[in-house]
Amino acid sequence: MPPNAIVLTFDDGYESFYSKAYPVLKQHEAVACNFAIGTSSDLYNPEAEPRLSWRIASDLIFMEKRLDLELGEQPGLLAFPFGAYNQVVMEEARNAGIELFFTTEEGMNEAGTRLVRRINAGEPYMTADLLWDHMNKFF
Repeated sequence: MPPNAIVLTFDDGYESFYSKAYPVLKQHEAVACNFAIGTSSDLYNPEAEPRLSWRIASDLIFMEKRLDLELGEQPGLLAFPFGAYNQVVMEEARNAGIELFFTTEEGMNEAGTRLVRRINAGEPYMTADLLWDHMNKFF
């Protein structure tokens, strides 16, 4: 990544990403990551004993394969739902090929970090000026 790079992320895979954000991104030749919510409900096995680390591993592996099938090979990125994670999740995600982990913690990032902080601009009241003022708190 070049110095002072900005990574644009969108959460939850809403259709409005394609109808509203994507055209603007395309116009400005910008790229972004859209974190879709993965589900393994079609892989649910009621006879299996539920194990947290097994479920996490199967969900992550399933979604990585599904995303590769639909989108082609992509970098492995994971946004932690509601910012919640622990070492088990980190280890299972690394084993599934996830390279970067997006937290809900606000702030700037240092080169080489795998836990990525974000600056939240997804509020309805957030104008360009308010976003710029908010971002300046981190510079």
